[in-house]
Amino acid sequence: MALRSVEELEKRLHGQPPPVILVHSDAPLLREEAAERVRSVLLADPEVERHAFRADDQVDYTAIRQELAAPSLFAPRRLVEIHYGGGAPKDEGGKWLQEYCADPAPDVVLLLTAGYQSKKDQQKKWFRAVEEAGLTLARFAPRRHELPDWLRGRAAGYGLELSPDALTLLAERVEGNLEAAAGEVEKLALYTGGPARLDVDGVLAAVGDQARFSVFDLAEAALARDPRRTVRAVAALRAEGAELPAVVGAMAREVRNVIVLRDRHRRGGDLEAACKELKLFPPRKQAAQKLARNLGEGEAERVLAALARVDRMSKGAEAGDPWAALEDAALALAGVETGLPAGA
Repeated sequence: MALRSVEELEKRLHGQPPPVILVHSDAPLLREEAAERVRSVLLADPEVERHAFRADDQVDYTAIRQELAAPSLFAPRRLVEIHYGGGAPKDEGGKWLQEYCADPAPDVVLLLTAGYQSKKDQQKKWFRAVEEAGLTLARFAPRRHELPDWLRGRAAGYGLELSPDALTLLAERVEGNLEAAAGEVEKLALYTGGPARLDVDGVLAAVGDQARFSVFDLAEAALARDPRRTVRAVAALRAEGAELPAVVGAMAREVRNVIVLRDRHRRGGDLEAACKELKLFPPRKQAAQKLARNLGEGEAERVLAALARVDRMSKGAEAGDPWAALEDAALALAGVETGLPAGA
């Protein structure tokens, strides 16, 4: 059964918990917090024993089978966790899950965490087996315009009430990074020491200037065609002393990904499958797909050529201000006419 909220999941853990639970999300914080809610309910019973496995490329399903098949000598019930990170069960794991869900161990609650499974992924046999045997919960990171409301709810959990301007300020400072957002709310709670109402000045006093930009923020802003954020990201990277070759390399990789998506789209191909191959995840995935569908002829290639010029400038092989050239290239990707020549 598919659930809609962590609260609904928590209610269903009381009494007779389901044999299998899957939490899937592309936001690590939301995955882990949902898993922690499951743990907190089940491990409140001292007769529940916990075992955890990290399902990387070398995952040993034989060891997992043995763990599930062997009753515990010390506890009548067990919580067994398998964490796939941002991935999902592959061939062997999917086959094993189908088999397990058909006959789950009576003394075990199996908790799985994985990256978000799309509607297409949810048609896979292993996912349907989990859904039929137990519970699934998808968790979605708030979009940029939803972040103030998310922060409001987060702060309320600490007894904090933030003014609308304070919420907007905090959302801008964390630039969509949920881990950073959660950390800032915790700082506010420590600063106040208890329930409180905070305005902009209160937030500034508590957390200071904690905005951090990375090349991923720059890529996300440019792909989303947000010129204002693009300029801010370039300026912040320059102020922080970011290594230009690394920035250029990462940006060029994003542009090449968009070119792959654009070509796949023009051939009528599956963009979701292409994003998986390229390891593109939300929110950059949606932005890259949208951009790929709307790119003008030669537009991405001109940006790539401009980035090559930035690289040469940064290494002293060509005259010019590499940071100014980077801003021009990023803005061009963001849809601003910057006068890039055909061959940049």
